[in-house]
Amino acid sequence: MNKQSERGEIAVAISTNGEEWIYDQVVLKENFHLSYPFVFSYENEYYMIPESSNADGVFLYKSIQFPYNWEKQKQLLSGPFVDPTLFNYNQIWWMFVGSKDGRNLHLFYSNRIDGEWDEHPCSPIIRNDLHISRPAGKVIFHEGELYRFTQDGVPSYGKMVRAARIKKLNEYEYAEEIIERCSLTGSDQEGNWRKDGMHHVDHLQTKDDEWLIAVDGHFMKEQNYLIWKAKRFIQRPFYSSYKLSRNIIRRLQLIVHSFMYRLVIKMKSNS
Repeated sequence: MNKQSERGEIAVAISTNGEEWIYDQVVLKENFHLSYPFVFSYENEYYMIPESSNADGVFLYKSIQFPYNWEKQKQLLSGPFVDPTLFNYNQIWWMFVGSKDGRNLHLFYSNRIDGEWDEHPCSPIIRNDLHISRPAGKVIFHEGELYRFTQDGVPSYGKMVRAARIKKLNEYEYAEEIIERCSLTGSDQEGNWRKDGMHHVDHLQTKDDEWLIAVDGHFMKEQNYLIWKAKRFIQRPFYSSYKLSRNIIRRLQLIVHSFMYRLVIKMKSNS
């Protein structure tokens, strides 16, 4: 997260053993917030689909020099979708995306990653359910079974990660079952890195019987809201002043538009 712009940027870290990581640099930033960098390889090329709901779309990027120099290739979907999660199954590309309010899970499919994407006839496949609607990492195929991972947003964002077994998937049908015994939760231990929840898991199979798995966690810290806002203003005086001025200008514009509208209505009524 860029503290000056208050927008997420995609960065890369490097490791030789999967355990010790060294931060390298930011590799992708836009004039809108980015997160959830979904990176994959296809036909000897590397692609990324980050979350870009603030830009009202889902975009495909291609690496010119992996893992650096990403170029936007195409807008795949229109709409404020979150956490796009792509996978190939039965020679068809599938994509889960969540609604921005976290209540619905949509499913799209295409014959090509850069082709036209159609929404599945059963989509939204999950409706009005904060427990299992928002994607939480890559779909995996293991021992003949497909699994997807989902955030549980109750009672708060990023409370835990659940797993679902996909039982039926084709262009006309979709069915899954939640694996109740499989979940990643917070520890509820003071000072612990995952005290208040976990909301992402990513799997990479390195050998037939070995996996490299990355998870995240978070903890919340209570503080006075006014003091927090004051600290942020002091830390970012130029951006904060710009943002404050922009908000004031917008409010003045609304007041002027409202006044002009009332004036026009009054003039019409008098005539």
